[in-house]
Amino acid sequence: VRGLICEIGQMAGTSALYWNGGVALYETETRSHAIIEQDMQDALRGTIRVRTQGGRAADLLDRLYRWIEQRSGRDGLKAARAPRRPMPEADTPEPRAADTPPVTVGPSPGAASDWFVSYAWDDPSPDGAKREQAVDRLCDSYKARGITIQRDKDVLRYGDSIRQFMQRMGAGERIFIVMSEKYLSSEWCMTELFEIWDHSRRHGTDFLKRVVVWCLPDARISTHPELSERAGFWKEQFDRADAQVRKHGIGILGEAGVRKHVAAMKFHQNVYDILDLISGTVRHTTFEELIEHGLEGR
Repeated sequence: VRGLICEIGQMAGTSALYWNGGVALYETETRSHAIIEQDMQDALRGTIRVRTQGGRAADLLDRLYRWIEQRSGRDGLKAARAPRRPMPEADTPEPRAADTPPVTVGPSPGAASDWFVSYAWDDPSPDGAKREQAVDRLCDSYKARGITIQRDKDVLRYGDSIRQFMQRMGAGERIFIVMSEKYLSSEWCMTELFEIWDHSRRHGTDFLKRVVVWCLPDARISTHPELSERAGFWKEQFDRADAQVRKHGIGILGEAGVRKHVAAMKFHQNVYDILDLISGTVRHTTFEELIEHGLEGR
């Protein structure tokens, strides 16, 4: 069991919980919790027990069993379990090396703290009012299902850190993005988008697993010229700040400014890729499809 814990620990880091003889984790792909622990009968004999709960628990249990079975066979041990109905072929995970835990471990989601919506809300225009009504409907629809979607205007109070809220959103389990022209030109909104991308390790598959994007008609990101224009806009914003740095020296920024400047540089270099990924996915045609997509895998 120490070998299992070490191999999970190398991959999961602080996202899992460890103790003498066991590990607890949350697997993000199946959205299931798992506990692997030893039950010693005496100094030489014992049992490794695996329990899973929530989400696709049966899928996760099969993955872990097969992995432990491979590890046990390599070490000359015998793995056994009660007979279970085989998984459908479509759910069978891809083969992995015996030393590779078949899991992606992340923070355990809370009922009311890991679902977010990112949109341009500080907009008094008629289009802004329509967006606000759409987000209200989105939040109300999920609230009726017992899920609270957090949005900054409702959560943040005087003195709260906007930056910390963005970081929490970036690490969220499910993030709805209501993309509009206002969103694409807002520093706050696009910073939230980059936080989500960054927490997804800048990996398209991981990003798309966590986001549900609703592109409004004025969010033009379908063609190469449109995407190039978006990337060019944010490159121009960076160049404006960079010109001041070059003129006066990096010292004018302080520590916080240096971090923000580096982030802005990385951001404009990734804008095209992020928006192209979103543009290349199937769009929702109805509000009901948007709601159902958000519930997938829960």
